[in-house]
Amino acid sequence: MDPIIGMARGSIYIYFKEYIIKVHGKTVWKEILSHLPVKERKILDRRLKKSDWYPAPILNRVFRASDTIFGSGDLKSIIPVAEYIAEQDLSPVFDIFVNLKNRHNSKFVRLKSGFCAVL
Repeated sequence: MDPIIGMARGSIYIYFKEYIIKVHGKTVWKEILSHLPVKERKILDRRLKKSDWYPAPILNRVFRASDTIFGSGDLKSIIPVAEYIAEQDLSPVFDIFVNLKNRHNSKFVRLKSGFCAVL
């Protein structure tokens, strides 16, 4: 029986790469990739989709490779990256709630489907 492999959303990989390139440059991103097996490098080199799911063990190895470069083995060097990923990934959700709050004349109407609509 094949082992069950956890999956991680593509947005996590995308925002991780974005952070590394923005803060440290493309050379460091390529250095991180050099710590991974070729098959995994090919996955991360292609255009990933935010809503797709990718094997979580690759993400674990990317975190470890990054910590090898920037940290001391305790993965604390990942904290700023994790904060960036969370901020990027959750900002659209927070924006929805802020925009709802700012709509002074909004009315919520229950639909037959059980969902609410904002008018």
